[in-house]
Amino acid sequence: MAITKWLHLEERRGDQWLLPIYSAISNAQFEGKCKAIDIDTREMGVYISTKLNIITHVIIRMNEGVSKIHEKIKDHEDLHVFTKLQQGYAFPIDDPLKYQLIADIETFLFQMNATWELIKKFIAKIYTHAGYATSRKNSAPIIKVVHENNNQNTDWFPLLDKNRNFIAHEGAIYLAVDVSDQDNWDLLIIKKNLMDFELKDLFFTQSDLVNIYQGFLIAKSLIQTDLIELYQ
Repeated sequence: MAITKWLHLEERRGDQWLLPIYSAISNAQFEGKCKAIDIDTREMGVYISTKLNIITHVIIRMNEGVSKIHEKIKDHEDLHVFTKLQQGYAFPIDDPLKYQLIADIETFLFQMNATWELIKKFIAKIYTHAGYATSRKNSAPIIKVVHENNNQNTDWFPLLDKNRNFIAHEGAIYLAVDVSDQDNWDLLIIKKNLMDFELKDLFFTQSDLVNIYQGFLIAKSLIQTDLIELYQ
């Protein structure tokens, strides 16, 4: 059946990362310093904004999921606790809650990786538009210099890349909870049925996800400033 009628869904104000960049370009264009950016670059901007909005809402859902799990396990008994010397009994958690959180963690890693790849392409396009010959492959040195000039590092990206690649190409994740510190529980995202947590490559944590996102936010801010300064 042919599509002859449809409804578009309203897009409300979301992530505003691109607006100051576009404003700087518009001002430079008004002053005759550059031409308008092309349609492909603007379309890429739409993609980036959409993915940034997705990430925001996935994080909200992840945090809600973790909070619900913490609420359910707060009254766990000693028999549920695993140690190197003790095999406990797995704590019962509803599948919908558990697998929704696993899905959200996977979505977060995939969307973070995809968004970062788009931002690297966008950097190359804006640098080219501003008169600097570059390519997507050459955006890495730009990112490195921007971070070094601001005493920041990109340690978050290998952590993202490693765990995203595991999910995409090697295996699946499952969940446990670190209750070693009663006042500071941490979600354990495990790649095998572990009997200990000595090998960091076999798991990552909610704290790692927070570090990835915080690193991404710093990178996003530094890159925004750098792209704006190209037109000033």
